[in-house]
Amino acid sequence: MNLHESREDFEILVLKTSEYLKIPIPFIERDYWLCFLLKRILNFKHLDSNNSIIADQNNVVFKGGTSLSKAYKIINRFSEDIDLAIDYNDSWSRSKIRNVISKLSKELIVPPLNKDDNPKNQAYENIRRTYVSYPKNTKDDTLREQILLEINGFARPVPKKKYSISTYIYQYIQEQLPEDIQNELVSKFSLEPFELNVLSIERTFCEKISSVAKASFKGERILQDKIRHIYDLHILLQLKDIQNLITSQKRFGELINIIKKDDKGARFTYSKTDDIAIKLWLEKPYYQAEIFYNPDSFKKLARFYENNFVKLLFKGKEDLPPIIDIIESLTVIRDALKNL
Repeated sequence: MNLHESREDFEILVLKTSEYLKIPIPFIERDYWLCFLLKRILNFKHLDSNNSIIADQNNVVFKGGTSLSKAYKIINRFSEDIDLAIDYNDSWSRSKIRNVISKLSKELIVPPLNKDDNPKNQAYENIRRTYVSYPKNTKDDTLREQILLEINGFARPVPKKKYSISTYIYQYIQEQLPEDIQNELVSKFSLEPFELNVLSIERTFCEKISSVAKASFKGERILQDKIRHIYDLHILLQLKDIQNLITSQKRFGELINIIKKDDKGARFTYSKTDDIAIKLWLEKPYYQAEIFYNPDSFKKLARFYENNFVKLLFKGKEDLPPIIDIIESLTVIRDALKNL
């Protein structure tokens, strides 16, 4: 059985986990449902009329900020969305990719999860954004009411690698309870860790550079909404693998060029007011985006960063990098981009 099917046990373990990790209850609950949704990927199969497998879990890749938290465990912030990408075969038609995305979305959103009646739900040719509601025992104004599930087929999400995923509740059980009780609870409530394909950390870093540049070309208000990507870039830049990447002009340049090419080939849907910004993003070098070209411009976002974004960090201000450190990281990234 699943843990949420025993409400009393669910509430007790959520509370105990919250007390142990010093993470608010609403975040522990959301983490459980994020993992519940992700685990559904293991059951995914899309069959043709002859019952032959068209796509399965091996064609699904977990990416984005939530993967940095749940798979790589390197960022100390809560996530509100799940980003998935379809690793398609080059022979697949756009129609086939679209059908796989649609099928996957339907198979992941099962009771007690529900597709929320949100006007921001979108389904285009190669991307589907769905707001997913989940049961809540407590609320927190910091969190969006739903989980945003985004599945895209813009470009092949490679390189990828298998990583283990588990809930905070599982962490509490493993670290605080006797072994016999650990085994009993994990087995009884299906809390075992599971493995998913996860996008490489180097590609994730480069995709976040692209996202930040795009937001910056659109303007300060949009960039503010994407401030988590700037935080992620700063944290990633502390890793040896990323430091090695940006000092290797060949490897870094290849990844940036692949992402540029993929972005140009994608069929984006956007308003006419975005025309100029999108054109700049697709045609200009990323370092020419204001946030990279003039890293001090991050100071314009300081109030939001220190008063709003900080609420998404595990330990609040204790986990918040100083603004001067963020600016320094943006400068390092700018210089690396200029050298390509």
